[in-house]
Amino acid sequence: MISIVLLLVMSFTFLVAYLVHRFRTAIEAYLVRVFIKAFRPMKSSDYKTHVFIGYADEDIVFVRHILLRYLEETLKVTTFIHHRDLGPGYTDQQMFEAMRDSWRILLVITNSFLNNYDLSDIVMKYASHSVTPANQGRVVTLVLQTQLHNIPGYLYDVLEDRRIIVLSDLTTELDYVQRQAIKECLRDT
Repeated sequence: MISIVLLLVMSFTFLVAYLVHRFRTAIEAYLVRVFIKAFRPMKSSDYKTHVFIGYADEDIVFVRHILLRYLEETLKVTTFIHHRDLGPGYTDQQMFEAMRDSWRILLVITNSFLNNYDLSDIVMKYASHSVTPANQGRVVTLVLQTQLHNIPGYLYDVLEDRRIIVLSDLTTELDYVQRQAIKECLRDT
């Protein structure tokens, strides 16, 4: 009789140990959600800058005259663009700090950005790795129609479909659908 009870206790202990090991991430997430009330989704007010804009140098005309005008004048959000806001010195470090301090990271993906901009790969990787459970919708892309299928897999994996906004070209103003999509992506969830 004692050996049967001992066998049951050992089997139960082994089963519990296996289940805890197997589902430890889910258990940790549950415990964090239950016991740590301080964990909450981040809001735009928790960040220094609303939007970090990543773009190639060749796309500055679109960024300055079309995109910034919409973001800063119409939506009244603060932005970071490297042509205007970078100081002298370690530009890579300043870019990463600006991305870290931004609520949303908006990438303008064009052929120039993907092929000619030296920091594009680093910026896209940092952006994709900065998505967290506290700020899941952090990355937004404005993609030129011709480059839609050239988005790197590591970036595409963190994007929801509604956060990929397709542009036909960079010379025309944003249409109503594009403006509304940008506005929705930059909204606090």
